[in-house]
Amino acid sequence: MVSLFCKQCHKQFFAYPSHKRQYCRNLCANIARREHRKKLVCLNCGNIVEYNPSHRTKLAYCSKICQYSHMKLNNSPAWKGGIRIITQPNGNQHLHWATGYSQTKYKGHPYGHLIYKSRARILIECHIERLLKRTEIVWHLNGDTLDDRLQNLYLFPSIAAKNKAIFGFHYDMPTKSNIP
Repeated sequence: MVSLFCKQCHKQFFAYPSHKRQYCRNLCANIARREHRKKLVCLNCGNIVEYNPSHRTKLAYCSKICQYSHMKLNNSPAWKGGIRIITQPNGNQHLHWATGYSQTKYKGHPYGHLIYKSRARILIECHIERLLKRTEIVWHLNGDTLDDRLQNLYLFPSIAAKNKAIFGFHYDMPTKSNIP
């Protein structure tokens, strides 16, 4: 056994050289660890959090509850501003036609409290100040489904009228927007 001095309380203690102890007891070791702790302010509630620097990975909150409540919508790393672009058909019978269209998260809509809705339909509804009927079709004149300018949008009263204009006998494809 070797005679050593505690780094915290400076008392003499005995230990085997192979143990490499620095403190006489666990209490002294815990006190020394607390002195090296750093402080951090919780991003959600503003509480001060103490942490051991060697154990810190991505600590920014005082608890999981604070983290989950702070990571909603705009603060989430996965939040893309409420806009999504459908890139592949996903097997859903209602979205298989919508490949390439942009959709926006829409709150408080009569069809659903929190839904994704086509940006072109939202723009037209805001412009003409009424809800579109489910049968009304919005068509992009230049074929670019991400170009949602009003002068690029054409409103058909029904899918039959759209099909007649595009695939009809005289091929009366619209070239100008009909939105006032």
